Amino acid sequence: MIFEHFLEIIVPYIAGALEAVGVFIIALAGIKGIYLLKIILILVMKK
Repeated sequence: MIFEHFLEIIVPYIAGALEAVGVFIIALAGIKGIYLLKIILILVMKK
């Protein structure tokens, strides 16, 4: 129960951080950044 509550707090911060990183990569590298972000998402989903 404690762990689930912990996840509810942490997940929005992780999602926000990933979104910020994704926006930064896209802004930095354009189309290449989008491609890189897709690779990162695939790697995250596999874990």
